[in-house]
Amino acid sequence: MRESIQAQQFRLTLSKELQDTAKASFSYQQFWSIISNYLQELYGKYANPEYCLSSYFDSEEYKNNCQIVNCCDDIPLINIDNINDMLMEEENYLKNIQKVLNLFDFNNDNTIKIADTLGILPNKNDKALFRYIFINNRLNEKEIKKFDKNLMENRNLLKLITDMLVQSFNDGYLLEFPATGSVMTQQHSRYYYRGENAFYHISKASSYRTIDNSLPVQIQRIIDRMRLYQCWETLDRFDAVKYWKFSEINYMALSQHYGFKTPMLDITSDLKTALFFACCKYGSDNKWHPLNNNDFLHVDSRHYISDNSGDSRYGLLYRTPSEITDLRWCTEGNSTAFELITPVGYQPFMR
Repeated sequence: MRESIQAQQFRLTLSKELQDTAKASFSYQQFWSIISNYLQELYGKYANPEYCLSSYFDSEEYKNNCQIVNCCDDIPLINIDNINDMLMEEENYLKNIQKVLNLFDFNNDNTIKIADTLGILPNKNDKALFRYIFINNRLNEKEIKKFDKNLMENRNLLKLITDMLVQSFNDGYLLEFPATGSVMTQQHSRYYYRGENAFYHISKASSYRTIDNSLPVQIQRIIDRMRLYQCWETLDRFDAVKYWKFSEINYMALSQHYGFKTPMLDITSDLKTALFFACCKYGSDNKWHPLNNNDFLHVDSRHYISDNSGDSRYGLLYRTPSEITDLRWCTEGNSTAFELITPVGYQPFMR
């Protein structure tokens, strides 16, 4: 695993005797666990990750949205007004991020203003950047006063928390993940999205979608794997890969974006990207085209969809709060963390 820049810098602060033997880890899991632990010092159970997750799953936001789809009738339809509202929410979220970054100045103490915009003060802010890492909408007046007093006595701790949370909105922060190693992360987003241009009963990675019936499944899997290895060997010949020193190279993700079958499922933090994949199709001319009326008129309007048990009449947009994944990083062990959404981050090639 490639050592992150933070780990290298930490190593240089040690004595020469320790530099060769000491190990430092700057994992995404630890990053959020530290923030959670500090928040719990201020707010107790209201910042406990399991309590926060439970609050989300009990919330109207969760219950009023479709979680399990057994048939097309279970899917709530969205119209152009709904999409515009979602785009406006994204725009306001980005404005609040910029507001926090503008306030963040080591020479001026804007801790309270930043904490309010982040959503980690006792008084609830409906426009806060974070809504579930601290459940302040369940506080009574007595608790609010107690926590306000606690904040005044622990301003340094609050500043430490805000500094760490603000860091999540900066591009290029290196953190380590169990499955991918060191990743140069991109700006934290409110939601994760996925767009699909047809309805399937289950989302499948490309390795498990289309099967060549002329070959045994195991043989096809071996062929797909050999193609991946050949792709990775080809990538290694490029100078951009040879001299990439910023983070781990995610060969699997790069392969997927160049058309190879992988066991990975694409997730994006950009709503417009997800909408593109929900509304467009890849043509026989190797170009993307918008879906037209004939493409979703009938269940089998696109035969390559119906041949794989899909329904051509609907494009789907999936959305989940990224904050919930962050909380799960605090509660999951390394073995189950492989199942969580993991960023690809910046890579040597565009995707």
